[in-house]
Amino acid sequence: MKNFIDNQGRIGGKLSVIDLGIILILIAVAIGAFWKFNVSPVTGTHVDTPAVRYTIEVVGVRDWAMHNIREGDAIFHQGAPIGTVVSVESQAHRLLVQGATEAWWGYVPDRYVVLVEVEATASRIDGRVLINRTTPLGVGNSEQPFTTRYAEFHGTIKEFTFDE
Repeated sequence: MKNFIDNQGRIGGKLSVIDLGIILILIAVAIGAFWKFNVSPVTGTHVDTPAVRYTIEVVGVRDWAMHNIREGDAIFHQGAPIGTVVSVESQAHRLLVQGATEAWWGYVPDRYVVLVEVEATASRIDGRVLINRTTPLGVGNSEQPFTTRYAEFHGTIKEFTFDE
């Protein structure tokens, strides 16, 4: 009986081990290409990306900090860009004070409530709204950290509308 691999590294005296390896790699590549282009399901490539405007409410901001949130600045959430500041509005910060038998509204000195309106590009994917395809847009969630060029603050997204 002949040896399975001879002295020159051929299998059965006809095919070398390197040739067999190359043939197996080519067969694997051909099977993978066939699977990708003929068998696997095609995913959707179109994503609806409308413009969106949303409002961030920032409570208890000092006067000097309020002026650091400026129109035209880019705004970021955890380092990811999430739009451009379109407008900044402020109003005096009111707080509900409760006594033993009554309650009244009082103004907090030197503090403001700032409403920051932001414009961005959104994506609607499976019922979720993502800003710039990275950050989920959730209304009324807990306070989130935001940054602009000159300001860092925590705010809550109050509302959003699609510009369609």
